[in-house]
Amino acid sequence: MYQKITLYLLLAGAAVSILLMRLHPVFAIANLCCGLGLCLLACGHLNRSQTDALTGVGNRHYLNQLRPHYRKIASLTAVYVDLDDLKRINDIHGHAAGNKALAEVGAALQAVCRRDERVYRMGGDEFLLLSKSADANSLAARMAQAQTSASLSYGIAAGSGADLDALIQAAEKAMYTMKKQVP
Repeated sequence: MYQKITLYLLLAGAAVSILLMRLHPVFAIANLCCGLGLCLLACGHLNRSQTDALTGVGNRHYLNQLRPHYRKIASLTAVYVDLDDLKRINDIHGHAAGNKALAEVGAALQAVCRRDERVYRMGGDEFLLLSKSADANSLAARMAQAQTSASLSYGIAAGSGADLDALIQAAEKAMYTMKKQVP
């Protein structure tokens, strides 16, 4: 919705700029500055609408926008990740420490990502990594190497992007299975 409004504002600004430039060349410089400002505003808004501000990974809203793209992928692997004991971290060390742990998880997941993989924060302390090319075993090996000061539980499921919701649910279920095994 906001992207459409921003686009309409940019188009209206361009139309006004053309008219004013024909009136006097001085208006050209002012209009150029206004146009650049609107473009920067639009780019910043687009980035905020796609990125989780705390962790720097994609947000759930952006994942929902990309669902049609993922559904076209024949082979897709999902890794559902949970930061263990976030409530305990918040209770003992404060919410700033919990936020730092979440940001650290986001950075660690991005560090193990390849070019065709994306990480999304699903909400709270849960993340989703989607891979177009990696098999479950190679993703499991990379997840084991993810460097964080906090403990992570994760589940991996592979399948078709056409069944994206079922694939994500299977990875989440596998994550809860791993979480029960952690002492």
